[in-house]
Amino acid sequence: MIVRIQKYYERIGEVEGLCRSIIRRVEHIYYKNDSINNALEKKVSKQEDGSIVIDSSSLLHQLCSFLYKNADGVVRTRALLCHIFHHALHDRYFKVSFFFLFSNKSKIKSINYNKQKNIK
Repeated sequence: MIVRIQKYYERIGEVEGLCRSIIRRVEHIYYKNDSINNALEKKVSKQEDGSIVIDSSSLLHQLCSFLYKNADGVVRTRALLCHIFHHALHDRYFKVSFFFLFSNKSKIKSINYNKQKNIK
């Protein structure tokens, strides 16, 4: 369902709706193991259009890269934290440290936690 909504917003060109649908997809991908995500993406691609399936780490990177460029601050931060968690889950700690250090989000005190409830 999320993939269909994402494709709809891509077709009509609404960036705000597209960012909302992409962050939902990221939130469904980031905490799962690659093998589970790859199986799910393979099934979704067969149902949708039969396109080529890429591995979940590459997919997550593409989705988060789009959000880094087009989303507002809260969604961008959320995407970054999901991306960091996904790399940590798969023991890619060098990438985790790179993302965390060069993202300027190492100052966690600057994040407004009250806005986390309002993302929905």
